[in-house]
Amino acid sequence: MKKLLLGLIVSSLLLTGCSSGNGSKSGTSNIDTFDISYDDFFDNVQSSVQKEYPSLLIEEPEVSTLDATETTPQAITYTHSIFNSAQLVIYEEKSSGEVYQVLLSYEPFSETSEDAYALGYVSGILFANIEISMTVAERIIEELNLTNVVQTATTSSTGTTADWLYVVNANEDNFTSTVTLTAIAS
Repeated sequence: MKKLLLGLIVSSLLLTGCSSGNGSKSGTSNIDTFDISYDDFFDNVQSSVQKEYPSLLIEEPEVSTLDATETTPQAITYTHSIFNSAQLVIYEEKSSGEVYQVLLSYEPFSETSEDAYALGYVSGILFANIEISMTVAERIIEELNLTNVVQTATTSSTGTTADWLYVVNANEDNFTSTVTLTAIAS
């Protein structure tokens, strides 16, 4: 299953081969962004995902406003529910209207095997829409060890446009875990 999941991620990268931008400092704050609005980013992701999974990402997101902190700007978050436990959260800097962070979170053991494959595909689409270089994206996938969904771990990698973080919080006694893949514009 791990090899199939990794294969789905890599194949979706090869199939979609697109990127949202090369990242830059927002004109209104000191935070890096992906040089793309939520609407444009989500449209790219949604259209790519729906080529393989037409029923995904069709519901309206939950929209929230986050206050600025010492390290993050005032933001609008768009939370898209996927399957039983998965969420795709896209953070848009409020003042510039540009995306600066994307997060995919799910509980692998709460999903069917078909849903897990679809989530692997969604992960690949995220890589394809954020990273410019396919070679760099493949290196990041390897460094993050995205096939691990059962052992607690935190891995990170730096790409051309994003810093990536992969966190697995596993409870081996209960055979449960939560997986979070995050891309932060750099």
